Amino acid sequence: MSAMKKIICLLVVSISIVRVQAQTKFGITAGAHLSDFSSATTAGIDASSSNFFHGGLVVDRKLGASSFNIMAEALYTINGYENSNIIATDKEGTNIGYIGSEKIGYVQIPVLALYRFDFSHSSAKVGLGPYVAFKTNETMTIESGGDVFKNTLSPMNTTGVSSFVGGAEIYASLDLSRFFISAQYDYGFSNILSEY
Repeated sequence: MSAMKKIICLLVVSISIVRVQAQTKFGITAGAHLSDFSSATTAGIDASSSNFFHGGLVVDRKLGASSFNIMAEALYTINGYENSNIIATDKEGTNIGYIGSEKIGYVQIPVLALYRFDFSHSSAKVGLGPYVAFKTNETMTIESGGDVFKNTLSPMNTTGVSSFVGGAEIYASLDLSRFFISAQYDYGFSNILSEY
């Protein structure tokens, strides 16, 4: 059975508070997102999406007098799933039970090219760009018994969660002076679960 291949994250809402300095805004950002793992095959893998938190730092710079911006973020995100039919195995390959939930922490760094629409007291931005993410931690709960394991089990037929993943992000925001509200859609190009 092939394991889940990619992760799709819909970052539902982010609110960022920024400090303006000439053409550059520095700030913090936080919000909620929906994490959804998609199946690589039709092998009957099932896992429900989950709501999680993300937060971090943001830098947004205007490019001269043009309508373009470059934005970079450093985010701590939690991704994962719940209520799965995926079996966990230990390092010897012994079946431990069905995975009730798995939470994976990543530091995610998107770099985005944005087009800006300026209004009298606000602006809107749309754009896209790549991201990379580095795993920081992982927690898995087994359905029967509720036992919790940290970095010791793997979903069946995998070597575990990838330490490094990458993908693309589509971005839209409404900027209101010193804060902005944004929505992002991320699509992972690399396998979040490393298969044998």
